[in-house]
Amino acid sequence: MSKISRFTSKAVQLAKNAVGERGGVAAPKGGGGFAEYAVVSLHYLRVYLEKSYREALESHSVNQS
Repeated sequence: MSKISRFTSKAVQLAKNAVGERGGVAAPKGGGGFAEYAVVSLHYLRVYLEKSYREALESHSVNQS
């Protein structure tokens, strides 16, 4: 597991605890927006990487491929 994957896993865990969504789906089928913990996790990742939201998403999706 890469350093960024470990960070992201921990960020998701902390975000779920903070917003109280332990079992929710990050992006439910049928739309309706993202779960709060997903938004908080993305913010953590953006700050950690010192990048914009778009850059953080792109670099994380590339690392998972």
